[in-house]
Amino acid sequence: DRRNHFPSLEEQAETLAEALRLASDDLFTALKERLRARHGISVRILPVDVMPESLRRFDHHRKQLHLSELLDASSRTFHAGFQLALLEARSPIAALTESSGLADDAARRLLRINLANTFAAGLMMPYGRFLAAAEQSGYDLILLGSRFGAGFEQVCHRLTTLQRPSARGVPFFMVRVDQAGNVSKRFAAG
Repeated sequence: DRRNHFPSLEEQAETLAEALRLASDDLFTALKERLRARHGISVRILPVDVMPESLRRFDHHRKQLHLSELLDASSRTFHAGFQLALLEARSPIAALTESSGLADDAARRLLRINLANTFAAGLMMPYGRFLAAAEQSGYDLILLGSRFGAGFEQVCHRLTTLQRPSARGVPFFMVRVDQAGNVSKRFAAG
């Protein structure tokens, strides 16, 4: 019913993204510094033998975000943005979750995760700048990924969220299918 668009998250992410861009040319560096300075959280890249079962782990007691060395640069940035979303976009995420009408705790938890993912994508690819770049480039996915430091799938997913009533993008849909034909991700803008 929201067409995969959440204005309160988009606006907050867009504002924060601009502030982070002024702090550093490298978004991952800016996110790490904000997590450290505002929340006392350090980000550590750990070897795969230390984190064989996961790509991301947050240690609440040590206030450390652990990221696997297997993550590429865009995924590291995304996970740092996700952690920041849980801290700084807590209120709009809680409000959207409460208004969802979901009664099941597991469904509410999944919604919170997806909303934090939306915020992280908004940090990496701020709505206004991303839409302008998409239109200017003729929706060139490779160029958009390069310009915003995002992976191919991240760009594709972000395109499904460009549904701001006053500034809509092309209503893309996205389906991720594995080699066996199983659909593992599906999003639509319309």
